[in-house]
Formats: sequence, structure tokens, C-alpha cells
Amino acid sequence: MWYAKYSAPKDVAPDPFGHTRLQTTIGIADDPLPADGTSCFSYEQARTQASEWFLVAANKVTGLAPRRGPYTVADACRDYASSLEGRSRSWYETKTMINANIVPRLGVHAVERLTRTRIEKWLLELVDTPRRKPRHGLEPDCEEAVRRRRDTANRNLAVLKAALNRALGDGRVACSGLAWKQVKAFKDVGQTRTRFLTDAEAGKLAAASAPDFRRLVQGDLFSGCRYSELVRLRVYDFDPVSATLLVAHSKSGKPRRIYLDPEAANFFSHICRGKRGDQLIFATEDGLAYKKGSIKGMMAEAAKAAEIEPLTFYELRHTAASRWARLGLSLLEIAAQLGHADVRMTQRYAHLCQETLAGKVRSLPTMRIWHNPEAEMKLPVQ
Repeated sequence: MWYAKYSAPKDVAPDPFGHTRLQTTIGIADDPLPADGTSCFSYEQARTQASEWFLVAANKVTGLAPRRGPYTVADACRDYASSLEGRSRSWYETKTMINANIVPRLGVHAVERLTRTRIEKWLLELVDTPRRKPRHGLEPDCEEAVRRRRDTANRNLAVLKAALNRALGDGRVACSGLAWKQVKAFKDVGQTRTRFLTDAEAGKLAAASAPDFRRLVQGDLFSGCRYSELVRLRVYDFDPVSATLLVAHSKSGKPRRIYLDPEAANFFSHICRGKRGDQLIFATEDGLAYKKGSIKGMMAEAAKAAEIEPLTFYELRHTAASRWARLGLSLLEIAAQLGHADVRMTQRYAHLCQETLAGKVRSLPTMRIWHNPEAEMKLPVQ
């Protein structure tokens, strides 16, 4: 038998009878008998019948008018982006990715007609298209530039799969989803190196930075905050008694407290002195809030003046985490400081934690349960 099941989206209230799911029997499968399209159906015939019934089921459960025409990739992406708005901090980034790379190339295709070949072709097109504004002066065809485009293509593929899986789960399409589930991401194209500064390099960078930017650099090295978290901190988020910073709005959506060492606590006490509780801890020279592009070019200038290898502001966060690892914090503790949901994102610092662990074990006191006879042997008198 062929059956069709419809489940309403999670954000849709049940109908007056409390229903959020409906099921119907389409007809007999064509295993024992030849398909006639009336009572005995082939797979394609059953899928066509199910697609028509889904429209009626959606109307019964949600009260929305049945949709006419194919449900396209653009429709799936639009519904997915709408589901993230107000719920995820990555909504804007996801929407930008959809509008720039997914909808222009795949948007007109019906989801049920998507093939693995078409999606893989789209993925390769993303890799073969150089950035309009190349970063860091890389040649478009160099190994690093290709790696970065493959990494970007992987992120686009993840968004596409999430949008199509949501459409499938919401019963908006009648297909298996194998077309996109079988598409594989590029392997080994993530960031190949995690850069972090030594204490001496961090000191040189801070000293070479302009005064306003220097406070940002110092604040990030002390706290390990993301740039967006750092520039939103207000005076009342710093508690001098417990020496902590409250990050009320983080990327994960969960607030967290960052514990500060004595030098960091003194730094935040100093820059918060004389300010009202609702004032920003870090502000521009004009007293305005830092925006996304407010510090563009400042890090490059500071690194050049400090005579160290160029780096990004985000690598200050890596520096803070690596320092905590060297000083003995566990991966779980570092993850809590950084706001990671689990330790998978923190694994890049695992080798530093191992070095710290080795040093701790070697400095443990002896148990005094074994004595080396050779150490106790007395050398003969000459």
C-alpha cells in the first residue's frame, strides 16, 4: 500500500481538533498488479497523488490556502530564513548567503526535481568563481584561495541542506531527499592553522596600537570575547567583586560569565571608572558604538608597527584561549570561557592542554613505594 503523511511545521498551532498530523491511503502498490493510476499506483503515480493531497492536508491543518505550482528551492530557502529570524544570531549571515549564492543559481528549480548532479555542479561553480574582492592579496588560482572558496562552498551547502531538510520535514515536498543528502562536502578545507600570539607578541601589539584600538586589543586578550560581544559590553556587565564579565548576548544565544585574572580585573576596573552603568565599556573616540567595519585596517597597521606577522582580530580570541590552556585550564573550562556549546570547537587547543598536563604530572610528589637500588649504591673508595 502507498501512504502519505503530513506533519505541520513546529511553529503552527494545532487545528480546532488538536491535529498537527494527517495521514491518508493513496492505493495499492504495483508489486502484485500492473499500475492503472486509479487503484493501483506506481511510485511516480503515488508521488503525484501525494503531492496533490499535501496541499489539501496543509490547508486543513494550518488554515493556509493550498499552494499552486512547484515548491522551489527559493521557496524552501525563504521559509528556512524566516524560521531563523529572531531565533538565531546567524540569521543575517544565512540570509546573505542564500541571496548571494543559492537562490540566483538554484532558486528556480523545483525541490522534488533536484538531482545530485545539479547540486554538485552548483557546488563546483561556487569554487570556480573567484571572489569579487579578493582578501589578503591572494592570487585567485593559488592553493590557499581555492581552499577558502571550497570552505565557503561547504558552508553554502550546509545552509542549502538545512533549508531542504526543513521543507522535507514540514511535508512541503514529496521526495526522499537523497538528491541533496548524497552530496558530499569538500574534505580537509577548514582553517588549516590556528594562529595565536606569544605573551611577548601580544605586548608588542598592544603597545603599537592606537590608544582607542589598544583598549579593544587588551580587552580581547584578557577576555577572549568575540568582537561583537566585546563592543556590546556595558559597565554593569563587569562585576569587580567576583572579577567577571557577563556576556548577555552571545552567538549561541546563551549568556555566560567570563572569569578574569587579577591583571584583567584591574584593567576593566580602570576603564570602567567614572562611567555610568549603562555606558559602553568600549567606545570610539567620539563616544559612539563600534560597528562591524569600525576597526578595518587598524589591526594591519598595529601588526606592521609591532613588526609581527599580520593577523585578524579574531586571532586575539585564539590567543586568550591558548594562554588559558598553557596555564592549566581544561578544555571544558576553556569552552565555558569562550561560550562554546561543547568541547569540539575547543579541540584545537588540546595539544596545549596536554603539554600542561605533562608538566603537572611530572611535578607531582613521589609515592615513596619504590627505591632505585642503583641510586643507593655507594661507589668504592679509590
